[in-house]
Amino acid sequence: MKPKPTHGGKRANAGRKSTGATTVSRSVSMPVRTWAALDAAREGQPRGVFIAAKLGLHRTKIIFPKP
Repeated sequence: MKPKPTHGGKRANAGRKSTGATTVSRSVSMPVRTWAALDAAREGQPRGVFIAAKLGLHRTKIIFPKP
């Protein structure tokens, strides 16, 4: 009987442990003139916060359950 290899390959309990949390990111594409108008209107707020407020979105931590 051959011994099990001890290097390489998948091993039980190897790697980072999952916290169950995932990150959701979004991308917005607009013409340069539109970005300039947005920058002028946001009054120092970060772009993401300004756009989320205008769209009525709330920045909250979303945790998706493991499948």
